Amino acid sequence: MSQPLIIDPVLSWATYLGGSGDDSGSAIAVDQAGNAYVTGATHTPGSGFPGTAGSPLQSTFGGGNGDAFVTKINAAGTALVYSTYLGGSGADAGGAIAVDQAGNAYVTGGTSTPGSGFAGTAGSLIQSTYGGGQSDVFVTKLNAAGTALVYSTYLGGSGGEAAVGIAVDQAGQAYVTGGTSTPGSGFPGTAGSLPRARLMAAKMTPSSRSSTQPARPSSTPPIWAAAAMTTAKRSPWTRRARPT
Repeated sequence: MSQPLIIDPVLSWATYLGGSGDDSGSAIAVDQAGNAYVTGATHTPGSGFPGTAGSPLQSTFGGGNGDAFVTKINAAGTALVYSTYLGGSGADAGGAIAVDQAGNAYVTGGTSTPGSGFAGTAGSLIQSTYGGGQSDVFVTKLNAAGTALVYSTYLGGSGGEAAVGIAVDQAGQAYVTGGTSTPGSGFPGTAGSLPRARLMAAKMTPSSRSSTQPARPSSTPPIWAAAAMTTAKRSPWTRRARPT
């Protein structure tokens, strides 16, 4: 079927998104209504990144060598629906983002924030503390209004981990992939896994929310996971880091 040739396509909207620091976008998703969801890395201090000053999630820069950010822009490109920092005292950066039919945003990336310092991880039923090594993956789900974290978790072992993609199905289950250099079966959920590859993949249920209650079977570490036994490729987000 032939299509019309468009020499000068119409630009619907365009905008800067950043503050006084070094800011970079790495991924974008669009929902059924045309709202845009953006993630990446920011080094803008205080509440200087656009829209973060009123965020009920994290309104100020967490410190360290960068934070992740998540920003939702309305379909017309005329206003921010919400914007927030996501990070702690380490180097944090968003690498991929997806959105479900209800408008919940799913973000993954890399973090070197120790302990339970990354936003929302303290109550995680999957992995509440940093696994060690160069970096861990993080997986965070934000509600449609951007007013609360549905869940947030580390994913990593003693090596270096980096996430490069995330997808979500109609049931709200998240699928994450990336690289890991954690040896043996040290990556969460891999002890009973059959695949062997230079990558990691994990699936999480919608009920992976933060909680102080004992873990239910459906909320314990990923439904399945596969991870490498050899060194994974270098984290893409580490290349964006800048000295503090």
